[in-house]
Amino acid sequence: MIGALAIRCLALAASMTQSLQNVAELRTLVRDGSDSVLVERTRQRPDETREALRHLLADAAAGASLAALERLAGAYAVAWGDSFFVRQVARFQSLSPSDRQAKVAADSIRRAGNAALGRSGVNAAMQAWRESLRRFEMLDDTAGIAAALGNIGSGFFMAQEYDSAQAYLTRSRRLAESIGDYRTAGNAVGTLGSVRKDRGDLRGASELYAQASELRERTGDARGLESDRNNLGLVAEELGDFAGARRAYEAALAANRAAGRAEPAATNLVNLGNIASLESDYAEAAARYREALAIYRERGNRADAASVLHNLGLLAMRRGDYPVAVAALSEAVGIYRRTGPAAEEVAARSDLATARAATGDLQGARAQLQRAETLAGADLSASLALARADLAVQFNRLPEAERHYARAARPARRRETTRSARRRSRGWDWYCSCARTTRAHRPPSSSRSRRSVGPATGVRPP
Repeated sequence: MIGALAIRCLALAASMTQSLQNVAELRTLVRDGSDSVLVERTRQRPDETREALRHLLADAAAGASLAALERLAGAYAVAWGDSFFVRQVARFQSLSPSDRQAKVAADSIRRAGNAALGRSGVNAAMQAWRESLRRFEMLDDTAGIAAALGNIGSGFFMAQEYDSAQAYLTRSRRLAESIGDYRTAGNAVGTLGSVRKDRGDLRGASELYAQASELRERTGDARGLESDRNNLGLVAEELGDFAGARRAYEAALAANRAAGRAEPAATNLVNLGNIASLESDYAEAAARYREALAIYRERGNRADAASVLHNLGLLAMRRGDYPVAVAALSEAVGIYRRTGPAAEEVAARSDLATARAATGDLQGARAQLQRAETLAGADLSASLALARADLAVQFNRLPEAERHYARAARPARRRETTRSARRRSRGWDWYCSCARTTRAHRPPSSSRSRRSVGPATGVRPP
């Protein structure tokens, strides 16, 4: 195991080093290469071109000539039929030296938010994204505003605040489309598709994913295209087409691995693990989850590592291995407590309560649910009410259980997913069938799927 981890760490370091080398080579090509070679390299490696443009912008803000920046933007326009960068360079040239530095600083803060997302959680990321938005608004920088709005919208989506997510993402899309920034527009549309999906509108989600893919093709956003493929797999999974979902996840995984995109590949691995779990192939599910967990841990992505630990806990419950489930879910709760979002901590604590109850630790289960209720506040979800009802049955407090099940059976709030609604329905049916028994145990819900969203698909301006 240690040897395999060392090999993966070396591969990760090699990938990061190679990426830096490729950007450096492209900058050399801008300086010394022919126009035809530069255009072809830009066509073949659009993401490296964007990264090189960012480096050249920083150089220009520090006083370097704009000649290299203009040449690379022109090559991109020829390669992709997209003059967005040419217009952005012209605008940058019109800025004062202080405003050039302010633009670069605002984008650096936004990118720092992207990095903070996995390490410190969505709340830390949102602080950086909001500060970036404030600075871009002071500069009246439409491209920067659109990108920051997209990041914030993705943050709200991850926090399951769907109304806010839709508002910010819609603004991001409209601004990006108004200036021809198809990369940022594609990211916003793709995440809007995930908002639709989590609200149960699978047809609408599929349509938006298709629109996002069309926008991504215009800019060579291969990573975004695989994100859309992954998310279409989620739609297929939701419809019960496990074979179609698996094909989508496997295709996205192969493409992400071939391109050296470790974290998007981990997303695909988690979803393949979910399919295996749903088909009762628990060994395969565990292997997929552990491979994804290793990737996230190597990259310091604690938030996504917590999500995989949550899935491992749910898998252990499906297998009846409750001590293992308690260990995995306890670790997930510990991470969520530091990184958020609160909705994920509430869900993990609810599942941990189920696992503890199954081991006979009813007081420990009650403590977890009480903490979850405190975190949830007035916005108490149906799934949490269902967990409280289950526990009340195990304490043989049947009138209390009936109250909680009645609350869980009410119409779902808009922010709940269709999966939550199905779980609520199953819980009520279970109560009706065994409300006169004690210490019964309802099977855990299915594992949690992973979307490709927000910064994970590269929401970034030039």
